[in-house]
Amino acid sequence: MIRLKSILPQKLLIFILLFSIPHVIQAHNTDTIKKEDTVQVRGLDNLNLKLNFNYNFDLSGIGITNNTAYEKENSKRLDMSKIIIAIIILSLGLVLYLYKVKNGAQDKAEQQHELALVENKRAFLWREKGFSSAIGDSISTIKINQAYVDTIAEDEKAALAYVLTFVENGCEWNDGTISIDDDKLICKGLSSLGFEYQGSSEHISFLKSWFANDSLALVQIANYPRFFPGTTIYTTIKNIEIERNENKIHVYATKVSHNSRAQKEVVKEEEYLFLSEGNSLKLLKQ
Repeated sequence: MIRLKSILPQKLLIFILLFSIPHVIQAHNTDTIKKEDTVQVRGLDNLNLKLNFNYNFDLSGIGITNNTAYEKENSKRLDMSKIIIAIIILSLGLVLYLYKVKNGAQDKAEQQHELALVENKRAFLWREKGFSSAIGDSISTIKINQAYVDTIAEDEKAALAYVLTFVENGCEWNDGTISIDDDKLICKGLSSLGFEYQGSSEHISFLKSWFANDSLALVQIANYPRFFPGTTIYTTIKNIEIERNENKIHVYATKVSHNSRAQKEVVKEEEYLFLSEGNSLKLLKQ
């Protein structure tokens, strides 16, 4: 602390004090500054001084009053500002909270929707390896979810039949001999849906009926491939899952392309999306 009494003349001290009063922050709430009072003075070019003096100054006599009313007004304004700031902060907090609640509800709805889709997805067909006494080795055989097939909807049956029509699905010749006749090839996947032979009139007419409003699908059905068991190059089905979301039917198929000569296998995943409208289907995606 700097003592101005020791370094400044008395008149200069009085001059500084009188012009610094409006900037006094810590002062007694009276009209007279008494002897040995300590006053915090600001406003002199960043000079922060505490004055210790031994004089009595009667401020009321020279028309200078203290800042009590001014400080009270400033205090009121400060309190109001604090209230306004608090209201703004609370408002922002409320907005953020409501936004979080809304997004949380949306996220929960999406999670429930995704969970419903997962629960709605059903395995229709898959393969398992087992031992064959006929050949003395393990073979891959097709398994069918019969519980699902027993309660299958007709449009889902049509969607699955369409997918199976274009891929080998456990096909064997009826009497063990190769034939080009459509009533000779028995395929396990299609047979599980009620079609005794692949490419039979019952099989093809069923598909044409369901895809009557899909010209591109009709072209594909009319040119479905014939499968010849025992060939060296062919594509077979590995597993199929089906999922329904209202009038949209998703079929997920894993296919394996075999090339016995090159001893190569290529696995690929395919997704089919069908739109069910009344008694007809449309292939939207493959």
